Amino acid sequence: NHGNLAGNLLTLVKALVVISFLWIGSKKIIPHFAETVAYSKNREILLIFAIGLIFLFSGLTQALGFSLGAGAFLAGLILSRATVNLAVFSETRPLRDVFLAIFFVCLGFTLDFSFLVNNIGNVLLISTSILILKIAVVVFILLFFGYHGKAVFFCGFGLAQVGEFAFILVSAVAAAGSL
Repeated sequence: NHGNLAGNLLTLVKALVVISFLWIGSKKIIPHFAETVAYSKNREILLIFAIGLIFLFSGLTQALGFSLGAGAFLAGLILSRATVNLAVFSETRPLRDVFLAIFFVCLGFTLDFSFLVNNIGNVLLISTSILILKIAVVVFILLFFGYHGKAVFFCGFGLAQVGEFAFILVSAVAAAGSL
């Protein structure tokens, strides 16, 4: 049990290192470089800068035992906070679309259809429960804040589905052996 505690403490320290690097990078370093690159009016260098930042953070998180996706997500958070985020977004949008397609194709490859067929009852029960719970939570919150009718209905059902980020979270938790 002490080994498990030590492993959890090490993971916590690693997470704090990543968060510290993220905080320092997002406040001081990255916005300055992003602005310098964006104001150079060279679109190719801006694209290379954004991709390089993604690879840097992905490599850092992987070196610390976290997923590549977590690093890319953190790099995206930092870039979104920069004052030149619209310029970065316009340059990286085509890549985003390509990577989204690759992500969903890879996700489809990992689907075990035999598990799905053998556990269809549980899969449907869990999926339906999640959808109903999410609808109920959104409806409750909107009713609490005084929204009525159409807004509650559309928001409740519009936010009921599970987004792709949930898949990233589940895969990270499963890789850590916590699921």
